[in-house]
Amino acid sequence: MLLGTVLLLDPICLGFCERYRKVNSRSLNGKTTNLENSNIVDVAIRDLELVLKFQKSDLERFDINDGERQNELSSRTQLIKLNTMFRKLNRRIKARNFGIRTYDQSLIVPTLLFADPDTLEMLSLYAEVDDDWEMESDEIVKTEQWKKAEQFFSDIYLMNLKLENVCHFSRFEIKTNSITAGELNTLRKIFVSSPNCDRWEFGFKHFDEREQAELSNIWGPSFFFDYKRHWYFRLKNPEEEALLDFQMFCGQFGGGEGINCITFGVCEIEDVPNGAVIQDYNEN
Repeated sequence: MLLGTVLLLDPICLGFCERYRKVNSRSLNGKTTNLENSNIVDVAIRDLELVLKFQKSDLERFDINDGERQNELSSRTQLIKLNTMFRKLNRRIKARNFGIRTYDQSLIVPTLLFADPDTLEMLSLYAEVDDDWEMESDEIVKTEQWKKAEQFFSDIYLMNLKLENVCHFSRFEIKTNSITAGELNTLRKIFVSSPNCDRWEFGFKHFDEREQAELSNIWGPSFFFDYKRHWYFRLKNPEEEALLDFQMFCGQFGGGEGINCITFGVCEIEDVPNGAVIQDYNEN
């Protein structure tokens, strides 16, 4: 589990070289050391311990990567080493943006617990496998890190995800197995009423024609352009010259694989195409 770039928000930027393994060396405090036959993970963990021990301010970003694909025993051994180091320091990583990229989904929640939830603003989870990787959402949504993050981005399909577990994010990109017209309408009510919502994007596997028809019954006809169906809704604040632009794309695009994508976003009134209907704010 290689450690990615870490920068302190200090006048002096202290960092790890994210290519320890490739260049067989690392730079720290302006000094370059040839790693030769050193254990790359052990070196990176010692450097991390040094940074955290003398840390004066929050990290802007911290990433943990598997690097080259490894076996389960190797990944778990590295996780144990990190855990030991954090227990020794008796502290968590105070980073605003915390990212995990892994081949082993069982390591995601234990690794996520390294992050200090009170500092965390953005959480990112990525799979070093195929695009259809699935993970049950039950455990991750229980963590304080999930609950306190303001933004979330992931290319992993989070299965059985409940609406109440995502609505606190101002921005997210989430993949899930399916969504209903009724759930989309609930999300629409939350989005237009909240001053903190900025952009929500769902990738999903299933949204059948019956649900599409039901959505049109609830919201009325959509406006089609740029290969997507659009609905426009006024936000709660009448002084805002902005709208909710709900976009839905389902099916084939450019002859490629099937794509299903739904986006809740904010647009300016002058960007609405001629002929599109702008619906009044309605919290019901």
